[in-house]
Amino acid sequence: MNFAIAGNSLLNDGEVIANFVPRIRGLYSANPEEPLQLLLEVTREGAPPQTIVWPAEQLDQLNFEKLIVGCISRDARGRSTRNLVATYLRMQLSQCDLPRGQYFDQTGWQQIDGQHRYFPDLAPENRLAEPPLDGSPPYLIAKETSSYHLSVDPTMSAETAVEQLLETFLPHLNVYLPVWAYALFSVCRSFLQDSGLPTACILYLIATQGFGKTATAKALCQLFDDAGGCMADVYDAGSTMSAMERALMTTRDRSVLLDDIYIGTNKAKQRERLASAAALLRFAANETKRTKTRGSKNISVSCAAGLVVTGEIPMEASSDVTRCMIVRIHEKLADSSNPVDLEALRHTAATAMQGFLSWFGERYEEFRSRIKCEMESQLATVKNAPNERVKMSLFELYWLLCRFADYAEEVKAISAVAKSKFLQATAYSLTQVWHNITEELRRIENLPETLREAIVSGVQQQEFYAFRHNGCLCVRLSVLTDYLQKLYRRSDLSEQYVAEWLNQCKLLSIDASKKSTKKIKGKRYLCIPISSLNLGSL
Repeated sequence: MNFAIAGNSLLNDGEVIANFVPRIRGLYSANPEEPLQLLLEVTREGAPPQTIVWPAEQLDQLNFEKLIVGCISRDARGRSTRNLVATYLRMQLSQCDLPRGQYFDQTGWQQIDGQHRYFPDLAPENRLAEPPLDGSPPYLIAKETSSYHLSVDPTMSAETAVEQLLETFLPHLNVYLPVWAYALFSVCRSFLQDSGLPTACILYLIATQGFGKTATAKALCQLFDDAGGCMADVYDAGSTMSAMERALMTTRDRSVLLDDIYIGTNKAKQRERLASAAALLRFAANETKRTKTRGSKNISVSCAAGLVVTGEIPMEASSDVTRCMIVRIHEKLADSSNPVDLEALRHTAATAMQGFLSWFGERYEEFRSRIKCEMESQLATVKNAPNERVKMSLFELYWLLCRFADYAEEVKAISAVAKSKFLQATAYSLTQVWHNITEELRRIENLPETLREAIVSGVQQQEFYAFRHNGCLCVRLSVLTDYLQKLYRRSDLSEQYVAEWLNQCKLLSIDASKKSTKKIKGKRYLCIPISSLNLGSL
């Protein structure tokens, strides 16, 4: 074979085999054990140079005609010359002087020349905005990764951003501080794992509709935009479970928001989505593995993202509660007397976050050597308290807020006195989170184990209206359904579901006409035999 270049065409033995010229500009890998990625530059007559990143081990599958419009790899007789083009690239690969560098196909913290940096980042040196220049850069960021960016306000300084952020927090510190702590936790997941600490922590925002849980989550946790300028990593009732699961696998060192994903009027659909949501929570909290296809191989993948949940997704097990940082919003966070521009707050938070990440990266190794020792020291004072997992997660949130306070003081956004007050407020707000968790644990631990026990408890505590008639406990189906919804915090329980549940547990008196209700004084009531409830005293 005798390859040559004529203008912007590739020739073999004097015959044109492609109307373009592919050149390998660099070899990249995340580490020596990872497969090589090729940075290819393609030049074609009448078109600007284009770059492609392609796995070296899949060179035979490379099809420029599909990847770049206008590229043709055929000879004069119209036969495909893809194999010849691949051979030309393999010859380039055999050269020893090709520049080598690091390749990053994930967001979040990466190490370059011994220094930790956070990707994606708007800093010019951390962004692949144009094709690499001659000599190639020391590292390369995957296109899909570099398309995400913090939604910063370019007109605002880091100092001003921190000042405005903390000023917005003041009226509702018990809500904003834990949520901001979780935003810091999400971007520092790799740091915590690198330090040997657990990351099984979920933020769970609970509030009455209209109090601002979704707006707060978006303004303080969802700080990244995609290439189109839209807020990234937000999923709701219109999203598929597979898409949300994939997001948890791939959104590294950011957070994914599951926003009221069970909303709807179809009770069966609600129950189905609640079950799926519970599985997603367990995946994020337990760090269980999922199987993902990469090329021709199946690999196990862990959750890579922080998970923020809004709405009433009930937790039915204590183990789920102890992985959640529960923040309750008891009043509206913004109204006509206290308006908050949430879009502006989001840009302010992103600007403050960018400055913090740059500052944190410069001290990454120092902080990594400190945090585990400080955790062991702090938790030793509460060694005998229960719920070790909760204590560790709360410490991580507190420690990260302390570092943010250090950063705020260093950029002169707050004074030493203000920093001291900030840390006191931080400790108090996270103590409230602890109380929220223990309250939820008590609720779950005191829940009746069976439907029979739930009904008995409701009757004894007069939680719903019922009366005795002909040896039965009589209650309206709607009343019993409402009681069970409140008891189990399951708004998806329908009257039909409750009736079927009673029947399965053999708690209904069915008459000769197969009806499960009886008309008494003009109204229909469920009739539950008192003997089946073991309540002789009723």
